[in-house]
Amino acid sequence: MTTATIPDTYQGEKVVGLRGNTFSNMPFLSEVTLPDSITEIRGQAFKNCRSLESVTLPKNLTYLGGEAFYRCSSLKEVNLPAGLTEIRGNTFEECSSLLRIEIPDNVTRIGGHAFLWKYQSGRGGDLPEQQAAADRVFRFPVL
Repeated sequence: MTTATIPDTYQGEKVVGLRGNTFSNMPFLSEVTLPDSITEIRGQAFKNCRSLESVTLPKNLTYLGGEAFYRCSSLKEVNLPAGLTEIRGNTFEECSSLLRIEIPDNVTRIGGHAFLWKYQSGRGGDLPEQQAAADRVFRFPVL
């Protein structure tokens, strides 16, 4: 399977969450579309989906679980919805192709090492200016 689309209802019930490990360890999954009815994506939902390049996050999403996108090394850009309030630890760890992510103003909690990957100079992107304040959240060892 290379693409997946989750419906907004299943067996007559509204789909409001994505359980942990739903798509974990699916090496060929490259694109996922989620309905706007989803408010939470639990931990490790897409862990080790190394071919995942594109995911359309629901506009009603408020919670991203720990390691939700851990080692999604082909993921280039994520558009976090405005209503997102919590990003758990290690959510985007080892997303080494991720060049841009904009954190919405409503986010009140970001877990440790939510954005942790090796920065390779010359590939684009910038190192954070205020490394000391964000060290537990953003960590980019320069290679």
